[in-house]
Amino acid sequence: MNWLTAVRTETRTPLLQVGKSALAGIVTWIVCILIFPAQVPVFGAIAALFCVQPSVFQSLSKAVERLVGVVAGVVVSSALILVFGQHTSWLFAVVIALSLLLGWALRLTSPSSTQIAITGMLVMALGASDPAYAVERIVETLIGAVIGTVVNLLIAAPILDAPVHLAVTELGRNTAAALDRLADSLTTPRDPAWLADMLKRSRALRDERSQSRPIVRAGEESLRLNPRRARRRPQLERDIATLERLDPVLFRVRGMTRTVCDHYSPALASDPIIADIAEQLRRAAHDVRVLARVHNRDAAAPGTAGGADATATANATAAAADDRAEDADAAAAPADTALPALTSQLRVATPPANWIVIGALLEDLRRVHEELSSTEAERDSAGPAAQGDSAQPARPAPGQTPADAKDLPGAS
Repeated sequence: MNWLTAVRTETRTPLLQVGKSALAGIVTWIVCILIFPAQVPVFGAIAALFCVQPSVFQSLSKAVERLVGVVAGVVVSSALILVFGQHTSWLFAVVIALSLLLGWALRLTSPSSTQIAITGMLVMALGASDPAYAVERIVETLIGAVIGTVVNLLIAAPILDAPVHLAVTELGRNTAAALDRLADSLTTPRDPAWLADMLKRSRALRDERSQSRPIVRAGEESLRLNPRRARRRPQLERDIATLERLDPVLFRVRGMTRTVCDHYSPALASDPIIADIAEQLRRAAHDVRVLARVHNRDAAAPGTAGGADATATANATAAAADDRAEDADAAAAPADTALPALTSQLRVATPPANWIVIGALLEDLRRVHEELSSTEAERDSAGPAAQGDSAQPARPAPGQTPADAKDLPGAS
């Protein structure tokens, strides 16, 4: 049912986080009861529960948010009680309006503005006759926020690097699969429906990459103020670098797929140079698989143990998601010798009818090879002029046809 999507998530919150929230709420309740025995510590318990967040930085942000909302709500309600008295029922409407207006004027977040109004109403309803009530609620909220943040910090402070590892692996697998499909379309005659499905899947890579961006931001945020960040940051940075390295490859894959679909002809399968290009595409798929697998294996290396339950679960999911073809690739090509694979020279003598397809594929293959075989520092230092003209289709001289061209490199 559609209404369930509003209250349910695709994955459960880690059980450890649930236990930490319960612990923070119980400890806050006990501490506040000992300090303020005459009042039920609702403010403190709520603050503690809200401050156990998926990251330490979010916990601190929630603590500040709750404290600002409570202080502002207490100030608004107390000021109105002093001016208009304690028994004016219409003041509730004024408290709500002024609280939301104050949040708007100060450019506070929506939860902070709402917290101002909620606190103001509670002070009006429960503590209007006791001037000390407002001050006690501020102290109580501060206690709950501090306890919730400290519990989240000291008990297995969460690090959200496992979803980033999974995103790297999945994106690498799907990019390699797109390259394999492209190679198959060049060597085996395909019908329009198959080509349309290939194009649809290649376009889906862009959406998958877009979905990985908030995952990466959450992973980076989880390291802020985290006592375990020194051990986990290097792997997260490598994963982020891999995703950025795959970006131009994704762009080229979509471009090559579009080219093949727009200019497809069953005669392509009988062209010798097309067969060579298909082989280069399969090698590129192999390289992408190895690139993703190498970084995923690093994630499970010693030094990353001891994380939250979510880390182990996501790493296990990523390992289970690798199919047998990827296992064979990784076994056949060790990490230190697998890249680069796109090194063969293509000797091109093609009929003019296929020249557009061949030229476009050769250029995109050259770009893919550069991304897979060079580090970012090497690409930056090389510059556009030093990247060479390898894999660029030779321009025929005046009076020369494309079929007269010789020794065109594919990806060197």
